[in-house]
Amino acid sequence: MEEALNSVIDTIDHAHHHRLQLEDSLQLLNEAKGQVGTSASNSREQLKNHFASLKSAIVTALDSRLALLLSQVNKIESDATQPLAACDDLIQAGILKAKGLMDEGKSLLESDHEANRVNMLDLKIKADRMALSSIPEVPDVSVVACISVDIPNSLKDHLVLPISSHGKVISRAPVQITEIEERPGGVLVRWGEIEEEHDQEVSEFKLQFCSGSTRSNDDKNFTWVTVCEGQYTGFVVRHLQVRKPYSFRLCCRGEEEKKWSRCSVPVVAMTSIPHYQWSDANDSYMTNSEGTTATKVTAESHQVLYSKGAAYSCGHSIVFKVVETGSIHEDDGIGLCISNEIQNTLKIPGSLFLSSTGAVYVNGEKMKTRLPAISANSVIMFETEQIEHKKIRATIESGEKSVTFDWKLERELIENQFTDRSVGFGMSVQNSKTTNLYFAMCVLCENWKVSIE
Repeated sequence: MEEALNSVIDTIDHAHHHRLQLEDSLQLLNEAKGQVGTSASNSREQLKNHFASLKSAIVTALDSRLALLLSQVNKIESDATQPLAACDDLIQAGILKAKGLMDEGKSLLESDHEANRVNMLDLKIKADRMALSSIPEVPDVSVVACISVDIPNSLKDHLVLPISSHGKVISRAPVQITEIEERPGGVLVRWGEIEEEHDQEVSEFKLQFCSGSTRSNDDKNFTWVTVCEGQYTGFVVRHLQVRKPYSFRLCCRGEEEKKWSRCSVPVVAMTSIPHYQWSDANDSYMTNSEGTTATKVTAESHQVLYSKGAAYSCGHSIVFKVVETGSIHEDDGIGLCISNEIQNTLKIPGSLFLSSTGAVYVNGEKMKTRLPAISANSVIMFETEQIEHKKIRATIESGEKSVTFDWKLERELIENQFTDRSVGFGMSVQNSKTTNLYFAMCVLCENWKVSIE
């Protein structure tokens, strides 16, 4: 009976868990459906507004050009008509005078010639004064305006053809964020191309983020900041507040393109892993309020300063920046350790150590390959990969040089287990084991200052 009851309880628990998963999936599905509907509505409105604006601009330009050309026709007509009108007035006046002279002559012919002898002689004088042999010069049609217009037939094609291919409906942005992983005080963002959505080969990407949660690129309440621009396909965004949501988006462009593509739909993510911090339990060192920078404050001890807990996880990278240096000592340097036991040197088993002189020590053994000596403003990166249970492949990069070693360990590593840890919208780290190490620094003289990225 008890077995049957337990079976029923297990079934209920399983069904309840399944129901919760389905409800989460339904919420994601509704968000996806909402995104399709909202984006389609916004796109329709954007197209209507754009083409209405384009149509208005074209009509306004055509009307403006037509008005200008008509005004030019009117001016040419006016300028050409004025002298012709003056000539017309002169000819019409001459015609009237000639007609008057003719009428007067006919009247004299029909009258008593002897009685009007004097008037006949006066008529001759009038005719001489009128210069009947003088005719006003009328301009030839070849020298007066004959207005016409030159309208290239190609303009219609030049307008219609570009308009017929103007604009493009895109179902998705040509690049999309594919993965977001938590990092201490940040997240690793990876992305990829959607080849069918971009006409040219992508040569450059731009990653942006903003504080807060948004699924819209048009929300004016958010300020986007560019954190990465180049040919990278992944980038670690650092200095984020723990458990605070941030939104990330991506765009791209081809080699010959000046304009960036439309941005991908923002992805919301956060980190639950605190930023790397130095331990504040060593009196020989002083740390800043965030614990990200440590300064050696006394030369009385050559003691190792460790991180606050085994915070570094294998498979990730960690970056040290040497802000200032004091006097150089062979035992000064930076490294990774499997324990945080009190030590006066990092040249010990269970340690990977880069000396200030550029020498590399693995488990206390000096390697033949050297890196540049550590100095102020040096940037040093450690990157590891666990390849066996007690073996780590480690790369140290300093300046423009790097070395890679297999680091064999004699003791069990620290393992942390994380299960289904959500980092953002639709993204999570599931059932992952991470091998954790301590990061450390060891310097003798004062004024050494090292920050952790």
